[in-house]
Amino acid sequence: MPPLEKYLERADELVQEVYNAYGAMGNDASLTPEFSALVDKAHEYRTLSRVADNHREHNVLTEQKAADVQAARQTFAEAYKSLWEKYEMPSSAELRCRPFSQSSGQTADSEG
Repeated sequence: MPPLEKYLERADELVQEVYNAYGAMGNDASLTPEFSALVDKAHEYRTLSRVADNHREHNVLTEQKAADVQAARQTFAEAYKSLWEKYEMPSSAELRCRPFSQSSGQTADSEG
């Protein structure tokens, strides 16, 4: 299984994959609590990241805001990795850290 650092490196891409999978499911009320929690963590990380980018652009980013982004990124990556490991994704997909296809919501290994 990939180390946490791989998930951290690709956190922004993985957030988008979570959003894509969520959208493909039609925002269904039958989502698992684990996936719903992952969506919440993805949203928190993306929101804090965008706020920090805006503050950085205007040269008003504080150390606390930067630390908040890193903490949210870490929390999201840990949750994503945990869900990944729980459902034991195929090893070829593990290498890419991509449990969801961007187009179909299938495992990355099933892309071909």
